[in-house]
Amino acid sequence: YQQSKLANVVFTLALSKRLSAAGSKVKAVSCAPGASSTGLLQTTQSTGELSWVMQMSKPLYAALYVQSAEDGTMPLLTCMYDPSVQSGDFFEPANAEGLKGPAVKTELEPHCKTAENEEVLWEASCAAVGEFVVAAA
Repeated sequence: YQQSKLANVVFTLALSKRLSAAGSKVKAVSCAPGASSTGLLQTTQSTGELSWVMQMSKPLYAALYVQSAEDGTMPLLTCMYDPSVQSGDFFEPANAEGLKGPAVKTELEPHCKTAENEEVLWEASCAAVGEFVVAAA
């Protein structure tokens, strides 16, 4: 799950650079809702040797690290409505390792946002869904 979210953010960085190079006014931003009480945690099944431990710890985990579904929308709303948001920005909750709290801009580790990683994800995405045309808007 975390790797797919990181891939989304790195792809968005590549898109942001392409939009800028094309002279577009469109912003490419990304966000993560954190751990939000949407029912997903309640229906997630744990498997393996420690599955009973995972099932027993869900209420404690939820109490410590899960925010309301409404609070989980804040990173998305920040990306949409905060005039200070720039293309390429990434927002997530501020507390508990990005799981809950107010939305804040987060910087990726330098090794996550290399031109090589951006290009690999861009090319893989184009191979999966077809070529993207990025133009000024």
